[in-house]
Amino acid sequence: MGHSAIHHYQSMRREGSIQGASPHQLVLILFNNSLERMTMARGCIARDEIAEKAHHIAVAASILDGLRAMANPDADREMVDNLRALYDYCIRLLLRANLHNETALLDEAAGLIREIRTAWIQIPAEYHHIANQQEPVAVAAG
Repeated sequence: MGHSAIHHYQSMRREGSIQGASPHQLVLILFNNSLERMTMARGCIARDEIAEKAHHIAVAASILDGLRAMANPDADREMVDNLRALYDYCIRLLLRANLHNETALLDEAAGLIREIRTAWIQIPAEYHHIANQQEPVAVAAG
């Protein structure tokens, strides 16, 4: 599942929606897409659309798993480990939300991802181009 974020990235590139985007912008797109899927899943729970809910949660979890796998190993090791643990926790929240139809769990995961997204946005522009060998690459915010 670690290649999920890369798959989403490649799909967006084929569609031309990310031409010229920096690695920083690509990761932001993935954050936004995961949050959008969580919101869609929340609506599906309210409407009792079980199959659609499961699909949206699976996509959100897949994106987070890809981001977890791509956290920059060259960044501060403790920070990367903490970030990966936070992604793992959010994925577990999503799986529990799917199993129990609990919007509060979706809200908790979305809140945590919004915090990471906010920190990501605050990375100074001079670091937006940094990438390792994978595309897109999460450069750990510090």
